[in-house]
Amino acid sequence: MGKKFSKAVEEKTKKKVGEERFEDLVQIISLLDGIRAFRRTDPEKIEQHFKNLKSKELSKEWGKIKRDVEKIVYLPQKIPGAIKYMQTTAVLKMVYPLIVGLLLVAIGASLRRSFFKSEILKFLSSFPFVTTMVILSVALANIYVFFDYRLRKKIVRYEESHKEKFAMGRRRIKTVIQKTINILNRELMKTDYPRENYKITLFFSDYEGLEIKPKKKGLFSKRKYELFEGIPSVEAPQ
Repeated sequence: MGKKFSKAVEEKTKKKVGEERFEDLVQIISLLDGIRAFRRTDPEKIEQHFKNLKSKELSKEWGKIKRDVEKIVYLPQKIPGAIKYMQTTAVLKMVYPLIVGLLLVAIGASLRRSFFKSEILKFLSSFPFVTTMVILSVALANIYVFFDYRLRKKIVRYEESHKEKFAMGRRRIKTVIQKTINILNRELMKTDYPRENYKITLFFSDYEGLEIKPKKKGLFSKRKYELFEGIPSVEAPQ
């Protein structure tokens, strides 16, 4: 009985470790594909997925593209004028929750104003203060949207006009993605895990070893770019 239980636990642990490994491979493919499309992710997050795999082969591949990934991720810091917008949006992100918090306190206080004896609470619940907080909340939200939009437009314009600058790096990233897809398929072939469990959202469809189809837009989606969904084909080029 004890041996059977121990074996069952061991098999369950192995399965969990295997599933986690496949999830790391899927995340590497998806995140690096996003980097190719100038969608930025913290390089340390990507690196952690490589470390989780404990693969010398893939660690070596990460070493080849780490600098390319960092160049794309930290690109906004190199764009003239972008730092100003980044600093402004960062400040607004910190201030906005405080203003909303004060607004909620003011609204709550105004609902029970007759119970308050403190002058401070009476001030917080006063109509002028509540009105001021509402105006500030709306104004800050709109200012943030404005600066964030300007920042994104500036980054997109820079990316479009400097694509050749990152062309070689993006090709190297694609090569590592393809190798990771091959490894995912090779290892899935040795298991009975359903490949449908490992769907991958992609910006590009130029990979082998995946069954790729366009991803449908949601009913209320405002997405202007095309996304794809890939499923391991389990047979990939070696």
